Amino acid sequence: MDLRPYLKTPKLVAMASQVLSYQPFILTDDIQTGVAYSWLHHEDGGRRCYAQSEFVFDRNFCSQEVWERANDANQRLRNMYETWLDTLASLLPGASVAEVGCNTGYFLVGAQRRGMGPCTGVDEGDYGPTLKFLNEVLGTHVRFRQAAYDSWKHTVSGLEPHDIVIASAVIQHISDPLYLLSFLGSIARKALFLFTGMGDSDDYLVYYSSPNKFYRDKPFPVCFDNDVCLSRGLLMKSLEMLGFRRIIEIPWQSDWLPLEWKGSQKALVCLRE
Repeated sequence: MDLRPYLKTPKLVAMASQVLSYQPFILTDDIQTGVAYSWLHHEDGGRRCYAQSEFVFDRNFCSQEVWERANDANQRLRNMYETWLDTLASLLPGASVAEVGCNTGYFLVGAQRRGMGPCTGVDEGDYGPTLKFLNEVLGTHVRFRQAAYDSWKHTVSGLEPHDIVIASAVIQHISDPLYLLSFLGSIARKALFLFTGMGDSDDYLVYYSSPNKFYRDKPFPVCFDNDVCLSRGLLMKSLEMLGFRRIIEIPWQSDWLPLEWKGSQKALVCLRE
């Protein structure tokens, strides 16, 4: 998302550099944020250029090579995100949106800028200051509540139903993916958007990798927090049983992150119609 038209003073740019990081925002001609560089060029290690965090890139502190790589990677991530948002806005104009694991709120402010809303985000990180800042500079009204999906209780306490529920790269970190899907379905009135890995099998399978990659303190059985996914057969059957009758896969495009990064991940709009 390009914030250059809205960050008209050095003070606003400095504030944006402090509260934005992981998701791909352009702050100025020389400063941008985003995780995609680390995904595509993790071998660069210490050659990254940091401002406030590892996901804030300032051209003044980068080699030209690193800046160009970061710019390309994060632009590809923006292209992907913008396509998803355009698709949702086209299919369900004006719909309300909730997002589990919203991070800095890219999808939610993007949805409101397309005429959708109300929009609500939850995340276990405190992105309240970030959403407050984005609401002020963009004129949006996204609501944020600090909360996490509870794998013991299989819920996000207090998250009310919305027309569309977004869960992008969430299932992969959750040990109880079927319960998560059930919860997401229970609060999605019209559609569920998933970006998730999907195993290439029509059998009913769940795939796990080694536990405690990201959350060292989580005990068994809620410790499987990396590359969790369902097989095609189990995911599609689960969506059918939750009442989603039409599944649209948003096809990969050449200006997105490359196919080798995408791997088995699918961008799925799951509609009740």
